[in-house]
Amino acid sequence: MTVADTWVPVERRWLGLDRRTLPAAGVVAGLILLWAVVMPVVNRVTPADYPRIGAGDRLDLGGGVTITPPVGWRLVEGYVVGSTRTPASGDAEVGQSGVVASVHVAPFNGDADALLGQAERIDSSALPGFTVSGGRTTVPAQDGITGVVEDYSSGSGEGLVAAYAFDGVGVTVVVDATSGQLAVHAAEIDAMLRSVAGRAGS
Repeated sequence: MTVADTWVPVERRWLGLDRRTLPAAGVVAGLILLWAVVMPVVNRVTPADYPRIGAGDRLDLGGGVTITPPVGWRLVEGYVVGSTRTPASGDAEVGQSGVVASVHVAPFNGDADALLGQAERIDSSALPGFTVSGGRTTVPAQDGITGVVEDYSSGSGEGLVAAYAFDGVGVTVVVDATSGQLAVHAAEIDAMLRSVAGRAGS
């Protein structure tokens, strides 16, 4: 290819760009603007269709294991104890005002510290910039269960990971929040972490 093959005449240029490429570039720029700016704004101002957690609602995680999310938060995934549907897995998710709490229950034969380490390894590969930002502390839950929790920061904000291990079952709670929201909802999150209850097979 010679210079003559790539040269664009002056009458076909605008700000140094080939006018023929401008429509396609405009479409790409519009899509980027739509997904990066417009859609997040729409998501923030549009009410979610997910039901709100009511007073006394506990989430059924299977095997007799439950957790009580904060009142008023949205139930994104999972079932309330007493509903007509039985959970097919031990997964649940609730969210509110820039905070999302994801709960996962699965067979696990180690202790809570080992489970927390495993959860953090998974999160570090899934969350860009994942960095543990505090030491591990214990969190007393129900039925004699004690978990461990650790704060983290990531490219998307901040959060914490909590882990509980009892009777061959492991429960992890990952709370991901936009910057500043973890502290705003600290009391609600703490109450939720302390509400983990139940025994496998009960």
